[in-house]
Amino acid sequence: MQILLADWHLTMTEDQWFEVCPRCGADAACQLRPDTIHYASLWCDACRHFRWLKHPTPLPDEVQMSTGTQAPTTAQDPWKIPVTTGGQGDFELCPAGNYPGTIVALIDAGFHDAQDMKSGKPYERRILIVAFEITKKKKDGTGFILAERFTWSMANNSNFFQLACNLTGPKREGETFDPRVLVGMPVMVQVTNSTVEKNGKSNTYHNIGTVAQFPEGLPVPIPTRPGITWSVMEGKPKPELSWLPYVYGESVSGIIDKSAEAKVGRIPAAGPVEVEENKPPF
Repeated sequence: MQILLADWHLTMTEDQWFEVCPRCGADAACQLRPDTIHYASLWCDACRHFRWLKHPTPLPDEVQMSTGTQAPTTAQDPWKIPVTTGGQGDFELCPAGNYPGTIVALIDAGFHDAQDMKSGKPYERRILIVAFEITKKKKDGTGFILAERFTWSMANNSNFFQLACNLTGPKREGETFDPRVLVGMPVMVQVTNSTVEKNGKSNTYHNIGTVAQFPEGLPVPIPTRPGITWSVMEGKPKPELSWLPYVYGESVSGIIDKSAEAKVGRIPAAGPVEVEENKPPF
């Protein structure tokens, strides 16, 4: 899909522009990341190509003159994002229902302090974040991405054990289970809505209910993002996680930063962002 740059000038903002897609040659929309002026995303509607730009092309002269925006000359750590208030910003409620979806992320967020609800004794629990992209669309036309936080345990009374059995069949005591087999798996996601009263105000939120095997014979959903896995145990920097939703009022990156592994420096700092090519997820 070719879009003339002259037409784009009519609606573009100071952080948007077009460049030629390196994969197919079409005009591809670019936009500065919200947390830094030194990195930008390029998305091509023609071939569904995505990549990060390390040094964005300067904006058109007329835009720079009107906004004072200058082309960035130095790199900024892409993992340092500004502290904000108000949780996850403009929250859009996903209506309750059962939706086809795909597991698009599995994030091992490490060990965290917890307290036994019955005995009150402290203990450490390992947290696993599972994210789903469902076919229900938001107002901007993109699919909802929902995430759930699990205590990572295969004890037969744990919620994650139930999820694993729902999707991959019964498990026997003594066998091992690698949750990475779940990434990219089509599933059916039950979304529920709940209303919380706080300080005299009512707020309605969506929650993930039962996640079940995808029914045979139905068209398999095609996610817009390739699946990712990441663990605090692997000694790798955190990947780009800003696209994931908040989980119980916390960003996934923030949850990782509270882990025991992060506190002892097990997660290395991110180096300069390298330009990567992500193939379409199909």
